[in-house]
Amino acid sequence: ICCHSGDLSYPDPAWTSFIATPPFPDYASGHSTFSGAAASVLAHFYGTDDIAFAAGSDFLVCNAALPVFPLRRRKRL
Repeated sequence: ICCHSGDLSYPDPAWTSFIATPPFPDYASGHSTFSGAAASVLAHFYGTDDIAFAAGSDFLVCNAALPVFPLRRRKRL
């Protein structure tokens, strides 16, 4: 954890994440890397990136206190 002034620029060894993360460093960028690769492969396969698609998740937990996440539709890769 680092302050803007740099006075406390040493890591906190007791710090823990608020969310569960897998034990490898590419957690956040791995998802975008695979998505970008899939978009490139599909665009090459179909010869265009003008492909409509929809993406959703089967892992979203239904909870009345949380908002519903609709299926996301896009007109292009």
